[in-house]
Amino acid sequence: LPHRTGASDDLNQYDLAILTRNALVDISSTSISEVVESLLRLLHELSSPYDAISSHPAHVLYSELYIIHLIADCCTAHWESINDNGDSSQQGDSRSSSSRGFASEGTVRGRSSTYGPGTDIDKSNCNFHCTRTIRPSPLDDSLVGQLLSGARLFLGPIPDTFVLPATAILDDDFSMPAVPSPNSRSSSESSNPHTSLVGAKETADILREKSDDIERDARSIVEFISASNWTYMLEFLRKELREIRIVQPGQSGSPQHALTTDDDRNSLISLRLVSSLWVSSRKLGLVIQEFCGNFLHFRRPYQHTVAIVLPLLITRWLERNSWEFVDLHITHKRLNGGADTLFDMTNTMIDNVKEKSVLYPLQATLLFLLPDVWEIASGMRDAKSSSMAKKTAFLDGLRKAMRSRNPAAAWCLVSLLRVARHFDLDSEAALLSYALDVQDEIRDAAFRRFAPGIDSAAFDHTLLTAAFVSISHLNFDACEQSLAPLCLATSSPQDFKISFVAACCHFARQTNAGVFTPIFAHESSSQRGAMEGPQLSTKGASEMVASTDLTYFVLTFLDLCPKSLVDEDPALFQMTFAAFVSYLSAHEERIWVLASRISLKIFTNLSILIADYSREVDVEGFPLRFWKFTSVVVLIMSDRVIDAVDHTKQKLKCIYDYLGARLQLLKSMKEVAVAGENSPERIAASAKLETTFLITLCSSDIDTCQLSTACIALLCAESEVIDIAFESTKRSATITKNFDAYIELGSRDFRVTGLVAFQKRLRGIFKRMKQPSLGILAAWDIVFGKWHGLSARIASARFDSIISDQSLVEWRNFSGFLASLGGSCISEQGNVVDESGSAGLKWIDRPLQDNFDETLLDRYLTQSVLLLACSNVRVREAIREVLSFEISPLLYLPLFRILEAQLEALFSAVETPSPASDETQFVFAEQAAALLKTIVERLSTPEEIDAALSIDIGALTLSFARFLNGAIEVPITLKTKLKVCQLCEVITRKKELLNLRHDVRIRNQLLDIMFGWITRPGSPAIENSTFKGGGMRSDEPLRLQRDLDRACLKALSGLTHRLPLQPGEGQSDAETSDLKLQMFRRYFNRFLSLLTLDISERSDIPQSTTLRDDPVTIHELAISALSNLLSANIDVGLKHSLSIGYHEDLKIRTAFVRVLCNILAQGAEFANLSDKAIGEKYDQLLEASLQLLLNNVNLVVALCDACPSTEVDELTISLLNIFDSRGLGFMLLQALIEHEVMQTDQENEAELLRRNCVTTKMLSVYAKWKGSTYLKETLQKVLERLIITAKDLNLELDPSRTASPEELQKNALQLRIVSKVFIDDICNSAAHVPISSSVMTRFPEAKFTAVGAFVFLRFFCPAIVAPEVEGLITSPPSKEIRRGLLLIAKVVQNLANNVLFGAKESYMFPLNDFLTQHIYRVTTFLREISVPPNLTDSGTDMEAFDFGSCVALHRFLYDHWDHVRQKLIAQERQSSVHSPLDISQGRLPILEAVRSLISELGPPPTDISWNRPMISSNDPPSYSRFQHFMLRNSGRSSESLVSTRAVYDGGESKDGLSMICIILRNTDNEAIDYDLLLYCYLKIASRMWHKPFGILIDATCYNGQNEPQDGQFKKLDLLTPSELSKNLGRVYIYNMNSAFRQVRKGFWNQFLG
Repeated sequence: LPHRTGASDDLNQYDLAILTRNALVDISSTSISEVVESLLRLLHELSSPYDAISSHPAHVLYSELYIIHLIADCCTAHWESINDNGDSSQQGDSRSSSSRGFASEGTVRGRSSTYGPGTDIDKSNCNFHCTRTIRPSPLDDSLVGQLLSGARLFLGPIPDTFVLPATAILDDDFSMPAVPSPNSRSSSESSNPHTSLVGAKETADILREKSDDIERDARSIVEFISASNWTYMLEFLRKELREIRIVQPGQSGSPQHALTTDDDRNSLISLRLVSSLWVSSRKLGLVIQEFCGNFLHFRRPYQHTVAIVLPLLITRWLERNSWEFVDLHITHKRLNGGADTLFDMTNTMIDNVKEKSVLYPLQATLLFLLPDVWEIASGMRDAKSSSMAKKTAFLDGLRKAMRSRNPAAAWCLVSLLRVARHFDLDSEAALLSYALDVQDEIRDAAFRRFAPGIDSAAFDHTLLTAAFVSISHLNFDACEQSLAPLCLATSSPQDFKISFVAACCHFARQTNAGVFTPIFAHESSSQRGAMEGPQLSTKGASEMVASTDLTYFVLTFLDLCPKSLVDEDPALFQMTFAAFVSYLSAHEERIWVLASRISLKIFTNLSILIADYSREVDVEGFPLRFWKFTSVVVLIMSDRVIDAVDHTKQKLKCIYDYLGARLQLLKSMKEVAVAGENSPERIAASAKLETTFLITLCSSDIDTCQLSTACIALLCAESEVIDIAFESTKRSATITKNFDAYIELGSRDFRVTGLVAFQKRLRGIFKRMKQPSLGILAAWDIVFGKWHGLSARIASARFDSIISDQSLVEWRNFSGFLASLGGSCISEQGNVVDESGSAGLKWIDRPLQDNFDETLLDRYLTQSVLLLACSNVRVREAIREVLSFEISPLLYLPLFRILEAQLEALFSAVETPSPASDETQFVFAEQAAALLKTIVERLSTPEEIDAALSIDIGALTLSFARFLNGAIEVPITLKTKLKVCQLCEVITRKKELLNLRHDVRIRNQLLDIMFGWITRPGSPAIENSTFKGGGMRSDEPLRLQRDLDRACLKALSGLTHRLPLQPGEGQSDAETSDLKLQMFRRYFNRFLSLLTLDISERSDIPQSTTLRDDPVTIHELAISALSNLLSANIDVGLKHSLSIGYHEDLKIRTAFVRVLCNILAQGAEFANLSDKAIGEKYDQLLEASLQLLLNNVNLVVALCDACPSTEVDELTISLLNIFDSRGLGFMLLQALIEHEVMQTDQENEAELLRRNCVTTKMLSVYAKWKGSTYLKETLQKVLERLIITAKDLNLELDPSRTASPEELQKNALQLRIVSKVFIDDICNSAAHVPISSSVMTRFPEAKFTAVGAFVFLRFFCPAIVAPEVEGLITSPPSKEIRRGLLLIAKVVQNLANNVLFGAKESYMFPLNDFLTQHIYRVTTFLREISVPPNLTDSGTDMEAFDFGSCVALHRFLYDHWDHVRQKLIAQERQSSVHSPLDISQGRLPILEAVRSLISELGPPPTDISWNRPMISSNDPPSYSRFQHFMLRNSGRSSESLVSTRAVYDGGESKDGLSMICIILRNTDNEAIDYDLLLYCYLKIASRMWHKPFGILIDATCYNGQNEPQDGQFKKLDLLTPSELSKNLGRVYIYNMNSAFRQVRKGFWNQFLG
């Protein structure tokens, strides 16, 4: 049932439902009580929770209506089975069918199949149940009461304005209002006015739609129980009549008021059921008798209801029991019960026209029960009482009123003709005689025209139809020969034609329809006019025949007799298809529904018709016309479905039936199927159908969705039939581009019960669809338009209840559709189809015509991301689910881009959240964090990972944390922090796949921020929190904070894994070491405190679901964080943490043992902290890294690419030391140059070797290192001469800086001369830099310009501009000379670049001819120096600094491993050597090797507590020598020097100069380690050399017995950086004695400089 499955009312499409229904109906044939009782019990269970019908949810209502319909079917089936079995024991009031020669109840007398003049035909209605002569057995009274309640459940009172329609005369289908009134809403309904209003409206719409079925089912049930349990029904009626009687009869004439109580409504509904009673003449008399005794006591609404239902009861009785009615008049007996009395009562109440229209039908039908009245009215005898006179006067008044065009009077007289048909024409019954007398009056009044040209009749066409039918029963010949032609005449009013066609429809419905064939012959002319009138058009009904009513009835007749299209005139078949195109495009639903149904019937027998009339029909041209017309029909139907606001399923069902019939035709007519392969109309229609079905798959109704899949199955089957008939392997229909997906959609296995499950499977298929098509793109565009409108409404809604559930479900389905199918709608997918197939497709990621920047995809994703902050929680959760799970991976890249932009806008707009910050900002942040977390968790394929690499997820996470860090502690901020912690946890777990730029720095900052989110035990800020929020539980804040604590610890546990602590930028090396130790202490102590957190203190706080499902405790998380923190920072943390092993708390000591076990399991080795172990470790690194670096140049390139700007110098020196000391310097430089060349775009040739990167830095350092001597030999002499002659030279060419043009000319000449000297000296020299071969392969024309770009830009020109820095001159040049040197450098650099001076430096134009003269000379020089050297330096005589370089490389790899790994993966993707799966999962040999090496080495244990020299102020050997020495000794213990205070930081002198104190007597020891002493001295000096400092030497008691060796002083000299030499301003000697003086004369001279 729908309330269980989510489906609507149409269960006939489910085999299981059909089988179950049929089984219940079969069982009810013999066991009606059991079946009905069970169904009523189920009905009660469904309806009992609701007090009023308006409060029933839609799916519950559908279930209830289905149950009532099933009950009615079961009652009918049981009754029919009794009569079929002929059980005479149950026979009731039936009489013998041979009695007086009249047919028994409903039986049909024999008739001729043809009709001619004088033929005696039976003109009675043959559509009533024909075999219900036997009454069913009585049911239990309680069960009957429940059946009555069920029958009344969805009925409402008859409105006061309702009058009997003319269709009631023929007893055709008509319905009285069945929708409960709005006042029926109970006070116990939902207090939410929006919810009640929306629900009541939806309920009213459903009941209005099902009103005919409700009326029909109630009638069937009441007929059954009145036949089986008449005594109960009569007593029920009497009880109801007693309850509604008015105590004061005199009030009956007073003004009446509206009925408002539930009792009044129930009583009126009970009276309504009277019209459906199954009665005999005796029972009818009893009913009338009851009304006679109470009618005048009723209030007007009750009297009005009686006036409606009693005529229906009487006419239905005489139609079912016509023999009783005829017998009544032949025997001249009145019906017992007081019909004449009731007539007299009503005759006194008629005061106005309105009352006449209601009471006339009642009075007329009462007179049908009084034969004597008709005898007097016919003049057979005289009236003997005033009562009889009034009755005959009433009949005369009717005739007069009819001539005055009174519809009520006409209704009564037409009804008279209708009932008169039950008599034989030779009968002496007075009623028949009277009817024959008035029939001509009725004909003249109904079918006459009052003036020429008036295109209207006297009465409504429904009354005219009843008159035509009734007259035809009494005088068929006259009707067929004169009345039918009159109605169809060209000049006749339209209503005449409509009435004739409607009468034919009535005749066609009868079981004896064959006897009306002569009249049907006249109908063919109407058919021809209907077929010829419409023109082929897709614009709608504007060009159809004028009267849609006439069209409707013509189509209704064709629906009843479709073969009539060709039976009389085969040529009419030729215009059938063209005509139905227009009919199917009609705006009126009743027209196109009928046209669709008729089309199906034509399709069903079309092949037979073609064979029968092949001579008259153009068979050869038929296939093409078939596809042309049917394709237009499909297009019209599709547009109707796409534009539908309601009844989508009914319109889609028309397409389903149409396609099904067309498929059957194609299977039987191969020539038609062959013509469809290349039909452009069919291909266009196929694309439109694909669009239509995709759109309807988004419906909120599961039945519509399932019907759409069935339509897809038909379309696929049609495509296969066409392809097989055409014998083609290439399918032309657009739907076949994703044929396998559509086949799966249309399979019966896909018929999932439940809308949510259906949509989930549907989106999974959409995500797999890769082939774009016109239908898919059009569907995406249309759905986006609908979704955008709904989203705008949802976003602007202030309350959840304003948007109906149906709209929300539809919006949700639209969202999932756009997300899952969007991957096949982007231009990138155009590559998977051929060029012709992708032409003209409207890609969603291409800019719109009216907007060159925004695309449909951007609009969708932007709106979706913004909806994450919607106030409706259902909306934001739904859109997050869509973007997390249902979006196509091909849309990850634009989604990340838009999400990043929106988050940056949020973070920049709110730099510091305040208590007054908009809550929606935090809601958006929460949803965005949850979205990112889910997406990152699901990353698996290379495409998805590539999309994730497009943004800096680590930086985004850090921005989240910063955004929340200053926010006030309210529930929304706590929830958002929780989501951010979960995001951080996932990112750290997936960092092997993500591009975490600046990973160590970001993780350190996240650690610092999230560390502050953890609540300290017993914190007042938490215990005394006073959150404000409506409906929040008192323990909610504590529960949220507890969840946040756990989430923070889980995130920090992942963050701290292999995370070396890193203080903020801007500190010196020594300060960094101290801050790192402080950070470690802070984190370690805080995590340690969590081990003492007593969880039982908060045992009263209910745990969230997440906590209950997570077995890891806060205690274990704290141990994990401690383990990771200590393992990654063992160099600074081990000494601090060892004391914890002696903690007084046993739990703490135990936990610390677990920490130590964990770090050992991670690979940390305490033995590695010794001096010897450190050396051995780096010897191992040196050997392993050399093998990796030498065998994998890509590793070197990745190291350089991943290097941040702050560490370029360190990495450059380290790599040069390792490679150059082994004679591999050229190989290293060549590999980096080749990489730099490949990274330079071919359009940017001029940028070769000009970027600031590791390559250019290394070339510069290498050139200065190796070329310093050459530089001095080349430029020192010319620079010295220039300085000497500076007073006589002026090289300025800028006119604004010169006094006169003559001076300008003189200066230009001098500049030429000086520049030529520099050029000559440079070109006369030689150098070997192997870079030209790498450039030539990619930039053949830039071979020498690239060399010049490096040699001059990085080597010669810096030395010319700043010669004092390179040591070429002793003192800085003057300002004027500096300017001159700059101009010389410009000239030299332009020559190297092979370019002339341009507009940027127009004052240099005079030198362009000079450049032209010397360009060849410089080019020749560049060619000479571009030749590789003949000999390779083995490096054996070079001083090696491997240890310091290896330490630097280890630290770099450890800190930046994730970035290096990403660079290596990117290189592998470009090379395509390994499989994408191996690359995406990081399974590369080089990665495994480096990862294994780093894992074995662990974190760098060495604590750098000194400041490094500046590379720019020291040559590479000096810098490397200093670092090598300091690193070698950094792991040694200096406690002996500290305790003896041999050397220490002496603070500042009185004049503010920092001082280093050296106590000589403390060094006068045989055990003194001078290397350690130098290390301590240089370490202290490094913290001071950034500004002037001094040394205080205390020579007190110095005896000189343990003097240093000469080597120590030479080592000190070599280890002293330039900063130390320059800033050592003073040396004080305290208490100098003779021993010191003697030493000073010797070795200390070197020490003191």
